[in-house]
Amino acid sequence: MDDDSNLEDDTTTTVLDPNSEIQLSKQGVASDFNGNGVIDAGDRILYSFRITNTGNTTLTGITVSDLTAGVVVNGSGIAVLVPGESDNASYSAFYTIQQSDIDNLSFINQASVEATDPNGIIVVDDSDDPLNTDNIDNNGDGEPDDPTVVSFDPSSSVTLLKIDTYEDSNGNSVADAGDIISYQICHYKYRNHYIIKSSSFRPWNDSDRYGDCPVGAWSF
Repeated sequence: MDDDSNLEDDTTTTVLDPNSEIQLSKQGVASDFNGNGVIDAGDRILYSFRITNTGNTTLTGITVSDLTAGVVVNGSGIAVLVPGESDNASYSAFYTIQQSDIDNLSFINQASVEATDPNGIIVVDDSDDPLNTDNIDNNGDGEPDDPTVVSFDPSSSVTLLKIDTYEDSNGNSVADAGDIISYQICHYKYRNHYIIKSSSFRPWNDSDRYGDCPVGAWSF
C-alpha cells in the first residue's frame, strides 16, 4: 500500500562513475626504402598505431600526434570510439633515418593521443611500445608509456687503399735510381655506407668525411 511516505514506491537512483580513458600503442620497423640491401641513412622507419578506448564512456574526436622532428604522421582523425573499441587503421607515420641515428645505433620517440569524453573533458595518453618491457607509467594512469625504440645493425667493414705516384726526380725522362715513388695510404672504415677516413700518420677528424685522400698530407 502506498501511503505517499518516503518509505514507499521511491525511485532508486544509482550513480554511475564515468571513467574516461584511452590507450595508444605504437610500433616501428626499419624499412630499406632506398633498396640497397642495408638499413642506412635515407631509409625509413614505418610506424603503426593502435588506439583503444579503455574506459567506460564514448570518446569522440580522437587524434594522434608526434612532435619529434622529422616524424610525419598520416591520418585524418577518428570520429568515435565506444568503450572497448580499437582502431589500428586510421593512423600511420614514417621517419627518414639520418646518419646520426645510424651512428647512435637507434632512434627513440613517442607519440600521443587525444580525445574528448561526453562531459567535454580532454583525455590523453602517451604511446607505449608493447615490445618495450620497461613498463614506465609516465602519466600515472596505470598503463605503461614506454617510448618506441628502433635499433640499427652497425654493419661495419674495413678496407685499405694504397695510391702510388711516380716522379722523375732527376729529369732524365727515364725511370731509374734516384727517382721517387710517393705513396698515399687511406684507411677506410665503412659503417652502413658511411665513409670515414683515417690514417696512421695523423688522427681522423670530421673534415675527412668523403672525398679523396688529401694530397701530400698522407704521403711518405
